[in-house]
Amino acid sequence: MKSEMKFSTDIPKIRLQRLFWYILILMILSVLSYLFFDVDIAKNFYAKSAVSKKILKGMCFVITPPLQLILWPAAYLICLIIKKRKYMYITLLLSFSLWFGTFFARILKYSVGRARPSYFLQDPSKSFKPLSITPHFDAMPSGHAVIAFAIAGVASLFFPKGRIFYLLLAFIFSFTRVLLRKHFLSDILMGGCIGLVAVILSYFLLNKLNFLYEKEFKTE
Repeated sequence: MKSEMKFSTDIPKIRLQRLFWYILILMILSVLSYLFFDVDIAKNFYAKSAVSKKILKGMCFVITPPLQLILWPAAYLICLIIKKRKYMYITLLLSFSLWFGTFFARILKYSVGRARPSYFLQDPSKSFKPLSITPHFDAMPSGHAVIAFAIAGVASLFFPKGRIFYLLLAFIFSFTRVLLRKHFLSDILMGGCIGLVAVILSYFLLNKLNFLYEKEFKTE
């Protein structure tokens, strides 16, 4: 007979600690990119052909916030209906992470008011406009990167052997925003930070509210 499912913070601490290290690394890289690399990368790395732009836009669509913010809560409801507890656990955490991350990113976007590369390169004097509601000044951070790295963060908690692959894949999909001149490199790195922070906060919040349940995980 299966034991009764009970509330527990059961993910090994080492997996959460790794997320803290990833956040620190991404934050440092974001600052360095802002200081030294953003403009040069925006000028020299961008999609020129119609075909490449089409491919990049397709990759962007996969991690677009509206799609992902609906997809994972829907997946949670399906798991709830068919009583797949393990996947209820994962999809609930992911849903909260995406919504929290997107909410914080949206506040930061309008608070910072950083110009998008396509606009900045036309007039470098217009780099920041805090509290602006125009789409020209909402580059920092990348909402797509928040989504991609939040998914990678949750995946790394439950399936840690592939954690480097998940993060690399998140970066590749996020970098499409740079190639389309929608974001600077530092924007997607900062978006990655927010996505991973959202995962950690969501995990502890859901545990505090008794929404997560005990599972068996292999120790490392």
